[in-house]
Amino acid sequence: MSALKINTSLVHTNKEKPPEKIQNTSFIHSLKSVKNTVIQSIISTYHKLRFMLKQKLAKIEIVENPAYLKNTTTSLHVPINNQYTENSVNQRLELNHTKQHQNKHRMIVKELLTQQQPQRAQEAEQEKAKSNNISSKNIELIKQYADISEDDKKDFISMNKAISALLNNPAFIKQEGIFRSNGVNSKISELLSRLADHPTLGQQLNTEQSFNQKELTGAIKALRNKILTDHPKEKDKLDKLISTYKESINQENATKEYVANMPPDKRDKILQIAKNNADKRLPRLQELPLHLQICMPLFVEVAKHSQENKMEPMNIAIAFGGGLHSTKRTIAEEKAFNKLNNEQQKELIKQETTHIDLANKLLMELINKQLK
Repeated sequence: MSALKINTSLVHTNKEKPPEKIQNTSFIHSLKSVKNTVIQSIISTYHKLRFMLKQKLAKIEIVENPAYLKNTTTSLHVPINNQYTENSVNQRLELNHTKQHQNKHRMIVKELLTQQQPQRAQEAEQEKAKSNNISSKNIELIKQYADISEDDKKDFISMNKAISALLNNPAFIKQEGIFRSNGVNSKISELLSRLADHPTLGQQLNTEQSFNQKELTGAIKALRNKILTDHPKEKDKLDKLISTYKESINQENATKEYVANMPPDKRDKILQIAKNNADKRLPRLQELPLHLQICMPLFVEVAKHSQENKMEPMNIAIAFGGGLHSTKRTIAEEKAFNKLNNEQQKELIKQETTHIDLANKLLMELINKQLK
């Protein structure tokens, strides 16, 4: 019987373990298999999407910047049977149509330039013809002007040359803030000397363009100040013009005050009459001082390009230097000013400021009248 005794401890060993410790190996292997399958599917989807994105971007046609196209084009190697691998996706794409795109871009640019060249040349010729026409009219005007002797017309001729050089370059007229700042004083002095000493310099300035916009506008303003200082008739004529304008403004303001309490219909009728009279107060171009007649075409052309140069008629009047009037006192005026006491100096400065403000407003209205 002892030989037939069975060792029960060796049989059904699993039954002796707690239920939570029993391992189900087949279920665990199934979970691992599912996990690996999901991971592989995600990786495969990622590479497919990455490949499709690169392929789509590679087909974008970039024609605006061939340099960018050249630097960013890569080649796309499609594996056989559409087997996407990480190596094939990461390879640089080389577009077979890169040269075609670049050639197409060059053809488009060349065609546009070809179309624009005649138009630009035509516009340049029109600007040149307009400038020459203005210069010719100013020369005839200077020759026929009876109030100034032939010997005293040099400053006016020099001013016309500088204006012609400025108008001959459309980029100068369109320069933002034209008249607001002057160029280097030494260059302006050189330009003024050359304008006075060389009768044919006007045409040379139009072709060589040795002076920039600021130097030309600085020379024009310097000549304006010189004319008002050296030519008493010009200054007297200008002062009378501003004085007449001042009287007209005062009369208009007095009329507005007078009709303030009147019935609307009667008041509006009187104000309309006053407005009509105010419109007639501006002199004709031929009645202006000579230097202003010469400058007016330049002011009009600058105002026409106000969208580019940011210079409306009032801006032109202020930037030109005190409107119609020189902001600098003569030596005699400065000596007389220094002899005044503080109160007298303040009163004189107030009068000068009012005078300049009126001059600015008058010049603005004169430019607007020529623009209509």
